[in-house]
Amino acid sequence: MFTFSGSAFAGLTLIITILLSLVAACGHATDVVVERASGETDAAAIARALEKCSSVDSPRLVFPKGIYHIRSSDRARTASVATAYGPGVENPEAGPTVHLPFVAKGIRNLTIEGNGSELRFEGLNSCFYFADCSGITVKNLCIDWERPPFSVGEVIAVGDRTFDVRFGPDYPVKGGEPVQAFMDWDPQTKTYVRHGLDVYLADKKAELISPQVLRVFTSDPVSIKVGHYAVLRHQVYGYNAFVFDHCAEVLAQNINVYACPGMGLVSNLSANVTLDNFNVLPRPGSGRLMSATADATHFAGGKGFVHIQNCTFDGMGDDAVNIKSGLYLSVEQIVDDHTVLAQHNLKFPAPPDPGSVIEISRRDVLIPYTTRVVRASSLEEGGMHRISFEAKLPASLKPGDVLANSSIAPSVHIKNVNVRNNRARGFLIQTRNALIEDCQFKDVTSGGVWVMTETVYFFEAIGTRDITVRRCAFDNCNYGGPLGEGVLSCYALTKDFHYPQQAGVHQNILFEDNLIRGCDNSGIFVTSTDRITLRGNRVEQACRMPTRVSGHSAIYIESSKHVTLENNRVPEKSQGAEYEKDVEMVRSELTP
Repeated sequence: MFTFSGSAFAGLTLIITILLSLVAACGHATDVVVERASGETDAAAIARALEKCSSVDSPRLVFPKGIYHIRSSDRARTASVATAYGPGVENPEAGPTVHLPFVAKGIRNLTIEGNGSELRFEGLNSCFYFADCSGITVKNLCIDWERPPFSVGEVIAVGDRTFDVRFGPDYPVKGGEPVQAFMDWDPQTKTYVRHGLDVYLADKKAELISPQVLRVFTSDPVSIKVGHYAVLRHQVYGYNAFVFDHCAEVLAQNINVYACPGMGLVSNLSANVTLDNFNVLPRPGSGRLMSATADATHFAGGKGFVHIQNCTFDGMGDDAVNIKSGLYLSVEQIVDDHTVLAQHNLKFPAPPDPGSVIEISRRDVLIPYTTRVVRASSLEEGGMHRISFEAKLPASLKPGDVLANSSIAPSVHIKNVNVRNNRARGFLIQTRNALIEDCQFKDVTSGGVWVMTETVYFFEAIGTRDITVRRCAFDNCNYGGPLGEGVLSCYALTKDFHYPQQAGVHQNILFEDNLIRGCDNSGIFVTSTDRITLRGNRVEQACRMPTRVSGHSAIYIESSKHVTLENNRVPEKSQGAEYEKDVEMVRSELTP
């Protein structure tokens, strides 16, 4: 089995990226300049230039430096697209139709040179959608929304199932705005409220009760305080800045996404993706508290590698990075000795390609008891998958078992990335062969780095192997919503949020030389892992305000074996008020 040794993987991915760039540079590029014809909108000019790129060799789409305005009325086309959870299901509530101003399909060796230009959107638009493209470079570009898809204002009154919010001129309101989610922000600490609100609503509409004052209606009573700020997300998912669907050799470089009503970047089943100085952050000087309303980046399975370096992810409404190897499918019916019907928990499509290696496990165990190779698969009505395998299925297979596709687990290298001021997690690592190093996390409401997998709701795969997290710093993480078990964690969740009781869901994990300063539960949390080493980590100000029993221990380890603890420091006098133990091990075994 391939494992990491020092910086070998970092060097390898960097060399590959450089070679790809050199290969592209050696080819003859044909410049296609964005030029607006008389009476033509900026959106139409960009779409026309991008369409021309499909008919020339090695096209280079060039933006003369400037600000380009894309209005909601300028939508160039409508399509059903593959995004973070498959074709047309990124925002299930909105349906499968997403407005896509700029679409590239099947283009080879395309470079988009922004020259520092800004694309400024209005309304519910996505931006770029690339499908079945290879050799794609996008660089030197900024993305923003004239009116961001969120509002921030001061809470001035609270009712039983309502609260009133006054907004400044940067957030013009007129009533009738949807409120899909909201959180509360403390102007004194300048962070989201500790153990505060993280509420999702079914598109309730706000009512204008006086100029620049909205009344927000909630399903249940909420404990929001007058004087705190409310951060309202009018649109959470569905309208992403960049989508790469079944693409290969992708480089996104020197890009700033200041706002978008969805995710900053989605990669769906793409190969060899590099982000270098790709930033999702509030527009400098704007005073905004939010950037993207969902994840900064989301990788839904892939091949080869994902390489993320020199990036800043600030103010998102969800995770900074989520890298998964697709989705678990639950066996619904055993059709014959070679065929099953299987479905995702939310009926998201995830048909495996022929030749894919599928790991089969019990839902409550998540350790594979066998593997099979896919012969064929098809998607049927209602999100049902018909999957046939080359070899006969085992007699032990039963409905409810879950299928995970190990053939779409990209290797990962993340280096020198700053994450701050966002709701939810920093990194979710749900793949194999990953190195995370020299990253900074500050004021992240949930965990910093979670190596995980789950069959609770999203059913995101897969049990990990060979993961290293080293030389990262975590300041004031896991203090708000959604509050988790630990800052730096390796664990799994099954039905009803239970932890698998057997070691081996995750294997060969190293947490080394990390610094954790300030969290309300454990600093390091581990369950269901075989062969994990915690070495040289320092934990301070853990256990400040625990929400679970394990949160009274700075380092908590459960249902794990071959655990190695070396030179970790948990200074007793530097811990939170509810600290009880430096290390607690439950049903776990140290390495002999």
